[in-house]
Amino acid sequence: MLGSQLFAIYKSEYERTIDTLGVAMTFRHSQGGATLNVMGGSRIAGDKDDGIIQSYGIGALIFTLKARDFPTTPPIKFDQITIGTETHVIDHVSPVHINNSTFGYRCFVRGK
Repeated sequence: MLGSQLFAIYKSEYERTIDTLGVAMTFRHSQGGATLNVMGGSRIAGDKDDGIIQSYGIGALIFTLKARDFPTTPPIKFDQITIGTETHVIDHVSPVHINNSTFGYRCFVRGK
């Protein structure tokens, strides 16, 4: 278990990395239709992601989001992420934990 000071540093750096390298996106909840403008990481599953490609197909997308952007309702399957003119439907959400505390979410979108 990380100490509270080290945990705070790690969480802060995680969020700062997303803010610095992420892209602006619109997140839409499938239940209720609420929309949020968030910053998130976005990447295509690559050569080193064999398990992800086998599960979600070639061209699968991985979005990394900050938990603080979702204070009441976390992302779930069938929620949508829009970047520019492209809309993606989430197939699976995996929370990012440290010390039993959720501070982020990885959202997976199916490829081909």
